[in-house]
Amino acid sequence: MIESPSRDYCAILLCAGVGSRLKPLTDDRPKCLVPIGDTTMLALSLAALEASGVVGRVVIVTGYRAEMVRDAAKSARMPVTFAHADRYESTQNVVSLATGLRERRPREPWMKLDGDLIVDPAIIAALAGPGARVAVDTSVRVGAEEMKVLVDRGRITCFGKGLAPKRCAGESIGVEAFAGMAADRVAAAIHSAVERGRCDVYYEDVYNDVLSDVAFAPLAVDSTSWIEVDDHDDLARAAALIANDPRFGGGRR
Repeated sequence: MIESPSRDYCAILLCAGVGSRLKPLTDDRPKCLVPIGDTTMLALSLAALEASGVVGRVVIVTGYRAEMVRDAAKSARMPVTFAHADRYESTQNVVSLATGLRERRPREPWMKLDGDLIVDPAIIAALAGPGARVAVDTSVRVGAEEMKVLVDRGRITCFGKGLAPKRCAGESIGVEAFAGMAADRVAAAIHSAVERGRCDVYYEDVYNDVLSDVAFAPLAVDSTSWIEVDDHDDLARAAALIANDPRFGGGRR
């Protein structure tokens, strides 16, 4: 267990998507429950959140095959609640995040994790702290597909897939933490965007809207400490990672 002063954070885990690039494995199950060796992304995510020492409860946002996610999460070691994104097939991930944030308590610090990530619990622990913090992989050469960030004097100045790769500090991996005023301000912006019909954008597009009054600090990580599972090649790499690296064995206990 990673040492931490308290388990204050609510973690919002986005597991609504279909995972079409992993078909036919996702024909009968959600992406987060595709087998990786003898475990799943959901089991690994819950284990990492528990091992981080900073998360007290989890909100899982469901969509595709929601009942299977609910059933699989029964073995979680910390309190889990669910929020269902019923428009998961026709909206972007900003709607999933807004759905999860409806379960957030007043002034509660929160984290957001994409449900298709396998991540070192130490990253989650390191993100805990004041303000807004974002895990950014600075070790990779980013291209057109990655969600990139611009950084100036220790502060993120822009998120975007369309940013010029050579100007970018790295890739935002899909794990962020918010506390204090930043937690309230970012949550309010996400809710406002969805209420105004901006349902076809990424949550990072909404983060851009508040960069002038919320300082987003990048936490540099490297590509050995996480992996996003989008397709079958990623799945094979993930299987090798959890088989050989003890940091990712928590989901198999």
